[in-house]
Order: sequence, then structure tokens, then C-alpha cells
Amino acid sequence: MADSPVSTKQHYIFLDGLRGVAAIMVMLLHWFEGHGKPLFGSGLLAVDFFFILSGFVVALAYERRLIADGKSAQFIRQRFIRLYPMIAAGVLLGFMRFAMLSFQESGNAVDATLMAQLVGGLAMIPFDLSGGVSTYFPLNNALWSLHFEFLAYFAFWLILYRVRTSGLAAIAVIAAVGCYAWAAATFGAVDPRSAAGDSPTGYIHALSRVAFSFALGMIIFRWRDRITDLAFPAGRWLALLLVATLALPRAILPPLAVMALLAIVFPYIIAAGTKVVQSGPLTRIDKILGDLSYPLYALHIPLIWTMSGACKTLGIGFTANPLLNGLFILPATLIISYAVFILYDRPLRRWLTARFARRRQAAPTTVREAIF
Repeated sequence: MADSPVSTKQHYIFLDGLRGVAAIMVMLLHWFEGHGKPLFGSGLLAVDFFFILSGFVVALAYERRLIADGKSAQFIRQRFIRLYPMIAAGVLLGFMRFAMLSFQESGNAVDATLMAQLVGGLAMIPFDLSGGVSTYFPLNNALWSLHFEFLAYFAFWLILYRVRTSGLAAIAVIAAVGCYAWAAATFGAVDPRSAAGDSPTGYIHALSRVAFSFALGMIIFRWRDRITDLAFPAGRWLALLLVATLALPRAILPPLAVMALLAIVFPYIIAAGTKVVQSGPLTRIDKILGDLSYPLYALHIPLIWTMSGACKTLGIGFTANPLLNGLFILPATLIISYAVFILYDRPLRRWLTARFARRRQAAPTTVREAIF
């Protein structure tokens, strides 16, 4: 979900804004479901939207470059620099949250399990595959999708950039079987927790979702010229369509409708979004939403529940109805996430990028010195 290339000939600012809208919907989903309210139930499909968008943007930024220059570590390094600072921040924030809870309950802040979860989270290795994606990264549940996004990046770097469009379509068709199985187990269910899965099959389902969506995003990129020539409606109302889609109650969506959203509606929103004119003050809003999207997604779970726990412990806010604390916790989460982007994420990524660039420039000199 975290794609915003450093430099590319084309950059669709409106799509950045849509990514921010989807991240906000995920935050609302987790807040309300955490309080037992089945609102924004289809917000979990925002992850699939992120995967499609990642396939589109990564292909846009890197496919022709890899074909022309061949594989190098630069692509993986750039993806690591783009994603990892916020992954580390989210894991550490979650670690501090659970350490404080442990200290309150037992007087011991850290135990072996918590340390194992910290190491696994920082290494992006799932902690427990037996309980579905909700148990993969206990310190920050949202990081499960970033684990699979990294897998998609490696697949793209190793082979997908060279796979024909027909091959990508075949991958999408095969992966659609797993997507449907996940949708059948998740949608139309009364218990919202079923979305996390209850067995190791959850890992296969998640692999299917990323394979289907990422391949679809790459296909949209390759067909973008044909798509933009089509006279289909496009405009900023696409953001409202995305919100309406992600706000649908989960219990009323049959699996086939879910597949239609993944295979038709989301690709339409992205393809049509490339036609939205980028001008005026709304473009500035799109950029802010795009900048906010990844920090918000990576941090919102530990942020909202840390602040919620603090309200409960300190006896502040709406103690009788904690759901209402969202009136200030959710805006605070947006502000803190954007501040983290400005003060930590962007400066660190720029520093890392410059440092690796200096290393590449110095490498030939070092080789010559070694030879002579």
C-alpha cells in the first residue's frame, strides 16, 4: 500500500489521494470493530485496493527500467527504504504499548514472548501462523499486509516484470480461486473476527489476495493507454465510490459480489483515476492524503489503542462510552501520523537514499584502488 515512487515520468496525484482515503477507511474499520460496531465492514478490502495500486505503481515506476538495465539490488533497496522506517516505528510503538500493559498487569514490562514478537516484527517474520493474519504480527496487526507486499516486490523483481500480460492474467485467474475461498469464509458472516481466518489456510488466502491484486495492477499499467482512450466516466467522485464500497456492511456482501469489487470496481477506480485532471487546491489535498496514507496505515492500530487505553487508565474522556473517545482519538491519530511522516519518515528515507547513492558512486573508486 505504500507506493509513491521517488521519481517517475508520470505520477498520478489523484491515486495518492485515493490511497489516503482507503487508509482512513481502514482506521475507521478497526476503531468501530474494536468497539463491537460492524461499521465500515468492507474496509478490509482496502488492503486489496492497496495491492492493486502497488502493482500499478511499481510497474509504472520500475518495469521498463528493469527490462532495460536488468536486475540489480537497487529496486529491492529502494522498496526497503520506502517501507521499512515505518514498519520499524509501528513495531516499536506496538512493543511499548504491550510492555506498558504487561507492567500494569504483572509488574514485568518484558517477557520472552514479547521479545520474540519484537524480533519477529522487526524482521517481518510472522509470529504465529495458526490463527490467521491477526496473529502474524501481534504488536501491530496491520503489518501482515506489508509482509505480503514485500513478497510481491520480490516476485516482481525476480520474474514478474518479464512475464507477458497473458501470463499475469493466468496468475490472476489461478489466485482468484484462493480469493474466492477467503471471501466465502469472510463475507456474509456475522462474526467480524472471521475475516482474520482461523487456520494456516489464512496464509494461503493472503497469498492469493496479493497475487490476484498485484497482477491485476500490473495489467492495468500495461493497458493504461488503451484504457485512457475509452470514453468512460472519470472524476473526483471516484473517491466517493471508493468510500461507499469500503463502507458496505460485510454481512450483506456475497462472495461473488466481493470478487466483482476486486476484479471490476477497484480496477475501474484506478484506471479512471489516471484520467482525473491534477490542478487546483484539491491536488494539494490529494498530496497530503498520499503522504499521510502509509504512516497512518502503519501506525494507526498501536496509536488508537494506546490512546484509548490511556483514557481508560486515567479516567478521562467518555469513560461510560469509550466509542465516543474517537471524536478526539481519531483526529489525533491523523495528526500524529502526518507529523511522523514530516519529522521522521521523510527525512530518514532521504538520508538513507543519499547514503546509498554515495556508496554507489564510491564503489568504482574502491575497486580501482584494490586493483592497482
